[in-house]
Amino acid sequence: MVGRKRKLGKRTASGRVVKPYENPKRQVMEQPHRRDLPAQFRDRPEPESPFGQLMCLGIITPAQHEAGKRYRDISFAYRAVVSGAPYPHPQAISLLSVHGRGGEPSRETIQAIKGVYDAAFEALSEAGNRPQRAVKDHAVFERPCTDEYSHALLRRGLDRLVEHYGIDPGLKIERH
Repeated sequence: MVGRKRKLGKRTASGRVVKPYENPKRQVMEQPHRRDLPAQFRDRPEPESPFGQLMCLGIITPAQHEAGKRYRDISFAYRAVVSGAPYPHPQAISLLSVHGRGGEPSRETIQAIKGVYDAAFEALSEAGNRPQRAVKDHAVFERPCTDEYSHALLRRGLDRLVEHYGIDPGLKIERH
């Protein structure tokens, strides 16, 4: 016979070998950073970050997680408008703009972002300096939080943010 040997197995109409079905959800749930979590959280998006894993492990509550996410978002927006730091989550270009870019934000937008950030920062500072740094390290910059003392500081700061944002402390996780 001339040429190379054919692979054994069923073939599609185009002549390619049919691959067996692999369950992508099962593959996601078996990733190393999800193995130590309770089964009900393995397929959720929260375990992708160390901060989300704290919620999945029961170290912080869903309300505290939500408050931390809100504070992270406003912190990144504040850094972008005040110091020109790039937003860590790239956004698409504006197709409605003539040059394809959104341009500089308006003065009102900058003042609104500063006002919201300053109010949250002041509320967080009422919890103390160490809880404020714990929230910055673990919720904003998503550094791993390993010891119990850091957990306590983080919870104290997040509790203050839950109160500031008016989030229901009994917030539950929705199944999707």
